[in-house]
Amino acid sequence: MEIRAFTIKFSKKKAKIKRDEESVLLSELIKLQSKLQTAYSESLRIDIERIKTKLSKIASVKTRGTIIRSRVRWYEYGEKKYFTI
Repeated sequence: MEIRAFTIKFSKKKAKIKRDEESVLLSELIKLQSKLQTAYSESLRIDIERIKTKLSKIASVKTRGTIIRSRVRWYEYGEKKYFTI
């Protein structure tokens, strides 16, 4: 039982860190985009692309997790067809 509790605690902590990282990246992206509108700079554009790449990787991981959970749910509770001959 202790292993399960530790695993849940660890997973929640890890998920919170990822959510916080994503929110920081989003707020930073908004700030940089507003700065870019007022004064164009190549370094700002590069920073924006870097942040977009990181956000894209985070979205990819989330999507992969959603697909796996959906596949598991379908396997466990999905439609069961039995063919008899």
